[in-house]
Amino acid sequence: MNLSESHPAEQEKQLVVDHRGLHGFAAQCEAAINAVGEQMQQLSVHLATPVATASLMPGIITMRAPAVLPAQAAPPVPLAHPEKFSGDSGDCRAFLTQCDLHFELQSAMFPSDRSKIAYLISHLTGRAAAWARAEWCHKSTVCTSLPAFIKAFSQMFQRVSTRREAGNALMNLCQGRRRVVDYAVELKILALKSGWNSEALIDKFQHGLSDAVKDRLFLLDIPDNLDDLIALAIKIDNRLLERERERVLNKTSSRPTEHRRCHTAPTGSWCFPPRSFDADPDTPSSTPSEKLGEVGRARLSPEERERRFRQQRCLYCGQHGHLLASCPVKGQTRGWMCMWQGVSLGKMNSSPHHVQ
Repeated sequence: MNLSESHPAEQEKQLVVDHRGLHGFAAQCEAAINAVGEQMQQLSVHLATPVATASLMPGIITMRAPAVLPAQAAPPVPLAHPEKFSGDSGDCRAFLTQCDLHFELQSAMFPSDRSKIAYLISHLTGRAAAWARAEWCHKSTVCTSLPAFIKAFSQMFQRVSTRREAGNALMNLCQGRRRVVDYAVELKILALKSGWNSEALIDKFQHGLSDAVKDRLFLLDIPDNLDDLIALAIKIDNRLLERERERVLNKTSSRPTEHRRCHTAPTGSWCFPPRSFDADPDTPSSTPSEKLGEVGRARLSPEERERRFRQQRCLYCGQHGHLLASCPVKGQTRGWMCMWQGVSLGKMNSSPHHVQ
């Protein structure tokens, strides 16, 4: 029915219904607009936040974690090739250790035991290579497992008894004329092979030290640890070396003064070389001419030279603290000889029996 033809009362009712419907639709639109505004505000806050939320608004946005790139493999460590092993030395430990370094640090090159065994065989020569090739060609079971191959290989070519040899070497080891640090390094190497306990190694190290270091070490408390004892002995040895250098430097710096004093001595005064430490106090002293004639000209016997070498004495004067090249007595001898000859010549000229 047309609205214009309906009753006025019905028209009014219809208008009221339509008006209410428009108000309801407007309210729905306003609510939707407010909801969209809230979602936009939440989205702006989410984008400004550095940490991504797993699900801030379901159905609106989905955050995907970035793909993790696979880590690149580190380049292999450059190693020198093992030295060829022939089996003649009777000790294959060094060769096997060199090969084991390649197997561990370049593992990508050796994916299986067979590849490692092939690498070992490729670095053999002589009898060792002949044995390994025979085992490989005959498909021996030792060529299928690296531990089995190393066991058979060691049984064939490891003839040296490590513990016994190291123990014998330790028993005969001593510092001698070398530095403490060199002595300690050799002792530590042998200790790893010998299996000696800590107490035995401490006693051995202390017993093998030189007398000079032992004398200073005797005044101190001995550490209970081998490494601490080695460190203390090295410190003492360094101090002794510094003192020896200082003593030689003082001798060298004082030598020109002594030389000048002897040359500027007045006529009739004497300046003799100091008595050697080896001289016997009961032996009567010789005349100046004899002493001046003997200094520097008498040849030492082989036994005397060996004794002075062993006691670290000068080969010229027999004293400690310097060597032959820096001997202060040797530098003074020429002045003494010239002065003695001059005085002797003056006495001859003044003698009444001297023939002009």
